[in-house]
Amino acid sequence: MAEISILDADRIKQVVFSHLKIKLHIHDTCGSGLFFTSDQADPRLTAFFKTYAKMENFKLFINDDETLFSLES
Repeated sequence: MAEISILDADRIKQVVFSHLKIKLHIHDTCGSGLFFTSDQADPRLTAFFKTYAKMENFKLFINDDETLFSLES
């Protein structure tokens, strides 16, 4: 299971904020990868992650509340 790097995660966070004005939080699971959370669900954010995952050929996990996003290859 390959994960995105912290540098890639920070770039995603910056792009999301600059284009959608949504603040993402990056979480490190100490060896099991990174994931993102947002304070509230937003369909634009879900659409962003779905598009990004498809473009980069990542598997995407989204929780039921659509506030947690995890990418892996």
